[in-house]
Amino acid sequence: MFSGVPEGYFVHKGCESAGKFREKGNSCFKSKDYSSAVLQYSRGVCYAPAGSEQLALCYANRSAALFHLCHYKECLEDINRALAHGYPSNLQPKLLSRKTQCLSHLQQQGAVQRKPTTGNRIELNVKDTQQDICLCFSSEKGRHIVATKTKKPGEVVFEDCAFSAVLIPGDGSSPDVNKKNAACTFGSEDRYCHRCLGHTLNPVPCAGCSYARYCGERCREQAWHGHHRWECPLGSELLAMGVLAQLALRVALTAGVENLKRAQDSLKDAPKQICKPKSERVCKTCCSAQTESAAEGTGCDTVKDFDLGCHDNTYTWVYSLLPHVEGHTASLRFLYAITVGMLYQRLQEACPPPPSWTNCVSVSDQHGSQSQCEDETAENMFWPPELSLLGVTALRHLLQLRCNAQAISAERVSDDHKGAVQASRQIRIATVVFPTLSLLNHSCRPNTSLSFSAPSQATASDGGIWVTVRASRAVHTGQELLHCYGPHFSRMKVRDRQRLLLEQYCFQCSCEACLQELQPGAEVSAADKLPPTHLRCPECANLLQDPCAYQVSRTEMEHSLQGTRDLLHQAQELIDADRPGQALQYLQQAATKAEHLEDTHHLQGQLFDTTARVYASMGNWHLAATHLSRSVAAIRSQYGEDSVELGQQMFKLVQLYFNGGEAVHALSVIPEARNLLARHCGPRCQELQELRAMEECLQGVL
Repeated sequence: MFSGVPEGYFVHKGCESAGKFREKGNSCFKSKDYSSAVLQYSRGVCYAPAGSEQLALCYANRSAALFHLCHYKECLEDINRALAHGYPSNLQPKLLSRKTQCLSHLQQQGAVQRKPTTGNRIELNVKDTQQDICLCFSSEKGRHIVATKTKKPGEVVFEDCAFSAVLIPGDGSSPDVNKKNAACTFGSEDRYCHRCLGHTLNPVPCAGCSYARYCGERCREQAWHGHHRWECPLGSELLAMGVLAQLALRVALTAGVENLKRAQDSLKDAPKQICKPKSERVCKTCCSAQTESAAEGTGCDTVKDFDLGCHDNTYTWVYSLLPHVEGHTASLRFLYAITVGMLYQRLQEACPPPPSWTNCVSVSDQHGSQSQCEDETAENMFWPPELSLLGVTALRHLLQLRCNAQAISAERVSDDHKGAVQASRQIRIATVVFPTLSLLNHSCRPNTSLSFSAPSQATASDGGIWVTVRASRAVHTGQELLHCYGPHFSRMKVRDRQRLLLEQYCFQCSCEACLQELQPGAEVSAADKLPPTHLRCPECANLLQDPCAYQVSRTEMEHSLQGTRDLLHQAQELIDADRPGQALQYLQQAATKAEHLEDTHHLQGQLFDTTARVYASMGNWHLAATHLSRSVAAIRSQYGEDSVELGQQMFKLVQLYFNGGEAVHALSVIPEARNLLARHCGPRCQELQELRAMEECLQGVL
């Protein structure tokens, strides 16, 4: 029945495949595209069977590309790996010479004994930050988190460490698109550690499959013993089933039977659960830890049965999240059940039972090293019937994750290195479940913002994937902390928001923004205080909703907009092909067609932004800054005055002013960019560090 499910998803190793990727890397190396060469060699490393000469050759070749990119620490690591995996002795002199040069460069940089860093995450005492919040329950809101201290915009409210995470393969597109483009693009699986999500230039592969790769040997071993030992033989099936199915299985494998029993016992000891009928639900977290007074409708009470921030108890929080069985369609419930049933059957066929779900430890685990399941004895491979509880638990988590999983995004720079200015965009790189963050209720106008960080390789063993929750606006003592699940009042109309939230999260949103927009007589949403169309009449140049005898059809207007979009798309392709002169011609045509658009229209903003990119690639920083400054109006209109998107656009504007030597203009923009980025991303984000450096330089000039 399921024989065709993993078709097209290949995770097997082979010297032939590894050799092909190494040859592609060699071609990139010869053309001096060292970044692409590194990625091709990394694929060769992943496809090369353990112990093969191809593995050593790929490591050695990758070290050469890393050397040319001046990544001497990573180059040295790959040299040592090549030697450890049997690099041919007749080729070793050149490799050893490169090693000597690496050591010399590192000594000059004073980086041989570099102090470990923790990325962008501020080292806070987690218990101290968790004392600033408490868990409450009310019959109206269910479980929710309330601030116990007043927080200013940008202040840290709390931090939370992920219980489990799964990398999203490809570029964040649909599985079909990723599968189609897999041979010609590099996805998140090529760039990030599959355990800690840290960005890695020289990943080390799983010994059993060609898919999983890690930032170092330590992360690889921890992933193997934690979950990958059982996921590895199921690699094709897990890729075909999708990220949520893999995350559900990983959460169950990570938790183990003891944590499951502890979570179930905790919920039994908690006050009696009170669930509202489906039609009355207003909150996704209305489930376990509740109080009797709440049942009587006496208001909001603090829940004292659980300790927020107690990381010995994190699985209890995960297990207690609502599975929303009634909220899912019958067809989806059936699909999820079949998915988990198939995965459980494949686990039984391929692996011994996980030690976390039994009281025994297999021989290979006692040796503490990665090994293949084929060597297991028949006795170790036996799965007793009671272990079906693992499948039941995974199904519960799969139902939960549709409503409670959190996406992590990162900026992806284009792999095309032809142009002087590269394009970048935000993509989803992972799906994660956070124990405390999952307890926050939704608001279409939230009062919190999130920033994510992964540990460095040096701290990966005792670190994790962290989220820092900051106040995006003033939060007062006793006020509920609210997080946006996606539909935001500045980006979507109220009806669209409510439809999406009901479809995916199974609740009817009644946040302040929605109630305000749904009031009788409220004809436009809060996001549309500016003219809702941002279009001007071609005849009188007034806004379209103003009285005018001239009439324009919706079809005609949409045709004009589509023509502008087509010209913009063609210009972007020419920029990527390093043909800025021709791109500028298309943009000028698009600007002529867009004369009826207000500067606040999002398409006009894209035109200004793309034109700025063209002028920047030509080295004309003044005109680039002039056009980018005009795009700011569209960003303000689309995302709001206090949005992170506005902060990022202002940061780009500062860079253009700085490159053009316009010190006064740059210094005038820096304060707003700094305030917005600090509020949303924290004081240690890379953009703020660059802003400080530019500000110091410009002040020195003045």
